[in-house]
Amino acid sequence: MNTCKAAMRIMWRHKLYLLIYMVGLGSLMLVMGSSAITSASTPVDASTSFEQTRPRIAVIDTDGGKLGEGLRQRLATSSKIVTLSEDKQSLQDAVARNDVDLIVVIPHGYSQRFEQSATTGDQPPSVESTVSYTSGLGSLAKIDVDGYFTQVRNVLHAQQHQDLDNAVDITLEHTSSTEDNADIQVVKSNTQSSRLLANGFGLVMKLSIYPLFTALTVCVSLLIGIFNTVETKRRITASPVKSYALDSQQLLASLIIGLVCWLFYTFATVALTMPHNPGFSVLSISEMSLPIITLLVFTFVAIAFGYMLGQFSISSSAANGVSVVMGMVLMFTSGAAFDPSVMPKVMIMVGKLTPGWWFSASIDHALGISTASSSGYDIYGWLQSLGVMATFGLAFLCIGLAIGRFKVSHPVNQTQKTTRLTELG
Repeated sequence: MNTCKAAMRIMWRHKLYLLIYMVGLGSLMLVMGSSAITSASTPVDASTSFEQTRPRIAVIDTDGGKLGEGLRQRLATSSKIVTLSEDKQSLQDAVARNDVDLIVVIPHGYSQRFEQSATTGDQPPSVESTVSYTSGLGSLAKIDVDGYFTQVRNVLHAQQHQDLDNAVDITLEHTSSTEDNADIQVVKSNTQSSRLLANGFGLVMKLSIYPLFTALTVCVSLLIGIFNTVETKRRITASPVKSYALDSQQLLASLIIGLVCWLFYTFATVALTMPHNPGFSVLSISEMSLPIITLLVFTFVAIAFGYMLGQFSISSSAANGVSVVMGMVLMFTSGAAFDPSVMPKVMIMVGKLTPGWWFSASIDHALGISTASSSGYDIYGWLQSLGVMATFGLAFLCIGLAIGRFKVSHPVNQTQKTTRLTELG
């Protein structure tokens, strides 16, 4: 295990890469996705009763009878009664300034004419009304006004011995006995809360593609590259340890680094989600575990890519450049940064040729979001996407092992004319 310990010491000396790429970029992605998780609690914290918008109505009763007083009482239950002067200038100014949604003017002698028309069955007289030009509330309130006069007329017409005052009282009593004005209770849908939280949780998991891939690619490629330097390779070759044992210990060290990064991001995401998911009441343990498993498999894919890159013995600057560029390509073509429905077809085609697309698709199928919102939770779709993504990792690992084997079988290609210090230190 000396090789594994040496690899861990090398990584500790280059811990700045983990701090920058994993902790720094990872925290940034968590902050970006936190708003999506926080929005999931909005329906739970919202008001539990329906608040109706009350139109502003002015009733100008120049007749002064019981009919106008009853109209005010009827409208006061569902509207806000506004007091205005009876002169025309004040009424015109109120309409122009949009101070009211509806103005109803009951002219002088209207009650007498109204009662006579109800008794004889003639067409009832109309009141003067002005509706606001900026709101539909006035038009709806006008329907309520017409309904009031119709109810009073029906009472008078049905019971000939009733006078107008009694008919108004009966109408108001009937209105107050109904439950039309009862509070409307808002039923909180657990399905809606679950979907919102699943979208937020899935987004945060998808955004891990950039910091996780970049950090592991840089760290693993740097680690493998140091072991592949000429002087270090000569020492390793001269040792009695088999080459496959050395390679396995290097991969073990890489896996330890990857597990640390995976645990960091997983615990941070779960900690960000649990305040909105107390006791797994919204998202169950199984719903959250599948994306976490997907993230673990993607960690192995990133390690395999870094291992392949390290076998080319490129410099640390080149490894940084490749990892950042590839991380951005994966992020913007996988559907993590943009919804696939708004992405150009070219980006989708490129994305499907990378493990990033199948990483996002696997999370979608596990939570029933984004590309899988129509089909919902699909364990078979999750397994298929997970398998395709794992195939990419296996291909990267095989290429890296093939390159390493080629270097071992062709040591002449690694001849160095000048001696330089090793970076094992």
